Amino acid sequence: MNKNWAQYWVGLFANNTDELMTLYSSEIEFDDVNFGVQITKNLVALRQFYENFANIDENVSYSKFDVFDYVGDGPLARLDL
Repeated sequence: MNKNWAQYWVGLFANNTDELMTLYSSEIEFDDVNFGVQITKNLVALRQFYENFANIDENVSYSKFDVFDYVGDGPLARLDL
């Protein structure tokens, strides 16, 4: 992982949940401290979480994220969006 990869990853939130989900193993340990969401070994729950950010109708809502800071090494990272 690096900042460019993190931007690619976060860019998938808005309109490509299927591709986003290919980046995860069934052994996922996901933690979003801002939303207080913790998901362990449950890809269905992770997909449901990410679908909240999909831009299905941009007249109703629009999600666009940019990575401002990245601190990480290998499989662990912290992103500031």
